[in-house]
Amino acid sequence: MLKETLLLFSDKLSRRQTVKEKQRFINTVAQPLLNQHIPVQLHRHPNKRVTSQNIQIGDLNHCRLMIVCGYDTASLMLNPSAGYYPLDAARNKRTEQRNLLTYLVLALSALLVIFWLAGRTEWYLLIIKLACGAGLLFAVVMPSSRFNLNRNSAAAAVTFELAAQHYQQTAFVFTDQTISSYLGYQQLADWCPPDAAKHFILLEALACGKQLYVGGRANDAFGQDLAVKLKAEYLGLTPEQVDNCSLKLFHHSVVIFTADEHQQVTPSRSYRDQHVDIKRLEQILDVLSQFCQTYEA
Repeated sequence: MLKETLLLFSDKLSRRQTVKEKQRFINTVAQPLLNQHIPVQLHRHPNKRVTSQNIQIGDLNHCRLMIVCGYDTASLMLNPSAGYYPLDAARNKRTEQRNLLTYLVLALSALLVIFWLAGRTEWYLLIIKLACGAGLLFAVVMPSSRFNLNRNSAAAAVTFELAAQHYQQTAFVFTDQTISSYLGYQQLADWCPPDAAKHFILLEALACGKQLYVGGRANDAFGQDLAVKLKAEYLGLTPEQVDNCSLKLFHHSVVIFTADEHQQVTPSRSYRDQHVDIKRLEQILDVLSQFCQTYEA
């Protein structure tokens, strides 16, 4: 079923940016789970600028393990070489700012050419003006990327397949507004007060990185044990590094992701993000399934 779910999430449901696109994804995820009598709840959080819709599967209050995955997508990354760093929020912020600036420069350039050619009626200049108009519209709309295997369709497919197995001691959350900020993670952290017995596993870019990593706090036995089971490299983070990534929001947490030797995820949100190591993804699913089973005892 993983292959079918991955195909669905990366094709028909590949865009999850607008309210309508997110609602289509939510309905697709919720219905088969509800048919299996697996509890699903939707948490809507209005914000001054955005509204997030987080999907809760299972019992958050009484579970011992939580698996979390962001499901929203964002605008196309104009620089196909731009990377994403699951453990470096500051660098990700700079990447987002550069992408926004590129859209702005594109819009202003197209607008200047249109004004410069105003009143000219030569046929070839009309073609240029039409092209600039299309470029201006593209830059203003900032269209959603439909290439999102790394960010984050592969991880979403694994999360759904795990949730469908109906664990009693493991809950799952698809968070919204996590592609370019930590708003969804922050809202989840607000629901769940610190609990010494509850662990969080965050699933990030799982499609096609060279190396599988488990990132967590230094000397964290939970994360180290999970890394051994996944045959992944464990990255023990200093307190300063934890404060610069999503793990700062959850006391007992790790993040699983694939990346290069510099922990950089590429491709991400560009036309290059169309590849997946399905064999490794199935292995990750199998290991996490067995890991969840240990909490059922």
